Amino acid sequence: MCSVIRFLASGLLLGTLCLVAAAQANQTGGITGLVTDKNGALVSGATVVVVSDATGKAERTVNTSDDGGYSVTLLPPGRYRLEISAANFKKAIIADVQVRITETARQDVSLEPGNISETVNVEATPTLINPSSATTGQALDAQTLRSLPLASPNFLFLLNLSTGVTGEPTDVRSAGRGTADVTVNGQRTSNNSVSLQGINVNDFNLAHFDTVPLPNPNALQEMKVATSLYDASQGSKGGGALGLVIKSGEKNFHWEGYWQHRNDALNANEWFRNANGLSKRPRLLQNVFGGSGSGPIPKLGGFWFFNYQGVRARNGVDPAGSTLSPIIQAFPTNTDGSTSAALLATSFNLAPAQIDPVALSILNVQSARFGGKYFIPRLGQTGCGGVTGGAIGTFTCQFSAIAPIKDNQYVVSYDRSMRHGKDTISGRWFWDEGSVAKPYGTDTSLANPRTDTQWNRFLAITETHQFNSNIVNELRLGFSRFLFANIPTDTINLADVGASRGNSAQFSGLYRVAITGSMSLGTGVNDDRGTVSNQYNIVETLSFASLRD
Repeated sequence: MCSVIRFLASGLLLGTLCLVAAAQANQTGGITGLVTDKNGALVSGATVVVVSDATGKAERTVNTSDDGGYSVTLLPPGRYRLEISAANFKKAIIADVQVRITETARQDVSLEPGNISETVNVEATPTLINPSSATTGQALDAQTLRSLPLASPNFLFLLNLSTGVTGEPTDVRSAGRGTADVTVNGQRTSNNSVSLQGINVNDFNLAHFDTVPLPNPNALQEMKVATSLYDASQGSKGGGALGLVIKSGEKNFHWEGYWQHRNDALNANEWFRNANGLSKRPRLLQNVFGGSGSGPIPKLGGFWFFNYQGVRARNGVDPAGSTLSPIIQAFPTNTDGSTSAALLATSFNLAPAQIDPVALSILNVQSARFGGKYFIPRLGQTGCGGVTGGAIGTFTCQFSAIAPIKDNQYVVSYDRSMRHGKDTISGRWFWDEGSVAKPYGTDTSLANPRTDTQWNRFLAITETHQFNSNIVNELRLGFSRFLFANIPTDTINLADVGASRGNSAQFSGLYRVAITGSMSLGTGVNDDRGTVSNQYNIVETLSFASLRD
């Protein structure tokens, strides 16, 4: 195992921005617009209160500038209500204003003359374009993430829904959370970056999504892939920048439970299994279950959200761990299935002395692992087809076994607004432990068992402070840790075949043996490895909005 500890510090982000293009961090959005009267005259000094639909609390309060403009930056994604009031005008309430990460929604308001105690209710008009930024990308909200079907509880399979994003179709037979590599605008798959709650969680070793923390779709508020023209706060590479935001609590107590079931009784048998006389379908059972809850916290204040999800599965179809299709070299055998140097020498035009005794022992070592008497399958064995290429040609076998899958993950959120929305503190915690016990997991055609484990830990704490209507500061502290290990189990030891090597005491398993164009066995170089990686993030964002003539 190797340990990698990295410290990342994002410097101060300071910009002078016009009202219609206020800066956003990669986990927040904003609202901007103009306040006018019915004749189009600008209204200065109007009060704009931004109220969260989820919590019912005022998220931010700003005043319009001399030319009637307002800008609210660094808002968490979600739905908001705008309350606009000014002297000698009726109070206007704009409902259902949608804020998406990295985007600034524009909402202009026209006030009607009248008493401020009177109210005019208006429904926000959504738009499919982002008039405040040239950044391209598509956001997926919580409803979309929950409603679209997924063979595995991995939202990364939905990345292809964004314009400019392409990837290989997901292999729904894979055991565990699967893999999702995508290409954005023709860039390499390793040129993408990912952040969770604005915290960089990239794997700097592999540069893929294999080890990043993946909260389940029921715990996500929104995700977005920025595909081009995004700034450095969203991503540091030339491909896509994936931003993820975890759900927050709500003003009302709410809970739900869910269960999804996948069953091989609904599947057809694979063609190759039928061809090899294996009429029984391989096992494929998957249960995804969990629950979420949220609500206010009495006395302490603030709002909480909690999610637990468990996965229990039995997979007999994963081509990288549950099934094998080895090509076996045919060779002569005695009536009991064993072979000898004399038999091999005659068939392959060699002298008996040229037959290596360790190789002979490998051919004769006994094991019921593949359903027969010997570790090396014999012609005519169950699951094996006929020989091609003559008596010493090759034949193909088809084996499958069950890979148990287990995963548990927990998500906790806490948010509290203070000083009438001038200060907000938020916390996000994610904990995940998953494992797959692959019966055929090693990188050989006659594979050994291998257990693959993946653990993720994540913590983010954010403090947002509003200095005035134009200046907002956000400080984020983040910690991300992943641990993965591939742990093989040797089924044949060196001592079983009369072999040895210098480090036999530490590694007693059989070394990797490969026959060109045919079978391989043993444990490969990359089958026994692991990594522990820690990342620490400090991110400071200062948003300063001002007018430009």
